[in-house]
Amino acid sequence: MTLPLTLAAIEWILRAPGTAWRGVLRRWAPFALLPALILVQVIRISPAHRAMAGQGLDFTSPEYGFNAWEYLLLQLPIVLRYLTLGFLPFPLHFYYDRVVPLPWQPAGIPVLPTVLCGGILLALAAWSLFGPARHRLPRLAFALFLTPLALESSVFPIMDIAFNHRCYPGLLGAGLLAAWGLGRRGRLAGGAVLVLFGGLLLFEGRAWGDPLVLQRRDIRHAPHLGTVWGNYGWRRFQEGQTARAERIFRHALHTSWEDARNSAGHVQALIAMGRLDEARRENRRALEVFPNHTAPLWISVQLAERDGDPEAMDALARRLSALPVLRPDLLVWLARHWRGQGRPDDAERLLRRHLDYFPAYPQLWQELGHLAREAGRTEEAARDFRRAAELDAEAPRP
Repeated sequence: MTLPLTLAAIEWILRAPGTAWRGVLRRWAPFALLPALILVQVIRISPAHRAMAGQGLDFTSPEYGFNAWEYLLLQLPIVLRYLTLGFLPFPLHFYYDRVVPLPWQPAGIPVLPTVLCGGILLALAAWSLFGPARHRLPRLAFALFLTPLALESSVFPIMDIAFNHRCYPGLLGAGLLAAWGLGRRGRLAGGAVLVLFGGLLLFEGRAWGDPLVLQRRDIRHAPHLGTVWGNYGWRRFQEGQTARAERIFRHALHTSWEDARNSAGHVQALIAMGRLDEARRENRRALEVFPNHTAPLWISVQLAERDGDPEAMDALARRLSALPVLRPDLLVWLARHWRGQGRPDDAERLLRRHLDYFPAYPQLWQELGHLAREAGRTEEAARDFRRAAELDAEAPRP
């Protein structure tokens, strides 16, 4: 989506004086068609795929209460923070949003920082487009800082976003600025920059090599974000420190950023500690805030099965069947529940509708095998069970 903009910035800033624009436009025009092609592909995506892709946080949804314009204003101080990494990409964090009050908080959108940061970014944009020729390389560094920042939000794999989002855009600008400085200031200045960056890199490498060190750093940097506390809580929970994790999750729930994952962690810690009544109350509260989120729904399933409550399980089955796409564990549970109720055709249709989404989930194939066997399709059941066994054998072990 941002490639045409990137190429336009390069052509505009690095063009030679007197260059004929006809040739430039001829080179650029084919790339300008790319956003239209991508939009056509997006329109062709089925509603179920779109719903599945949108299961992450959408801060412009009514659930969070502010529109796209307000969200842009909230991001301006963070964008400026990213820009400083172009000069010195240290210290690195997972979370840079120091000032992100939500609309329902008394502070609202921080007016002064937003106006100041917006003014700085607009001034830099004007300089990047119309600045003097002797500044072409740093102008290009700023222009290319903005386009990868947009690109990574859309294209880079989400599992890599913690590194790409925080490092690549800043390091691209840092590299161009370092090259500009070496060309203008000579070897002594360049050597000093390399020594400084090398020392800081060794220091940062030690921090990034220990997840607990990095998580504590995030807490010091952005204590108002429930996400940073939640990450720390999950780490402690996985280490078996249940009571400590419960306290951390409880603190996360009292920060300014509501997070269904933190609620799920808190409930699971309460269950592990045997405090089931508190767990049920907390999970009901999470479902009121996030009615269609799969984490509290899965915990509801586990609690209903633990209690042996068929009415609660039937109610959950109806609720899950209304969702366009389910995560794999809920999908298999619902199919198994329907199979137990004598609805094998509904269960099989549900599984096959999700087969394209989760083709490598062994329990899905196993449940299809049970359905085929009960329907008398022995060869098909054998194939499904064999596929489930192969996928289970290939699955990574902790």
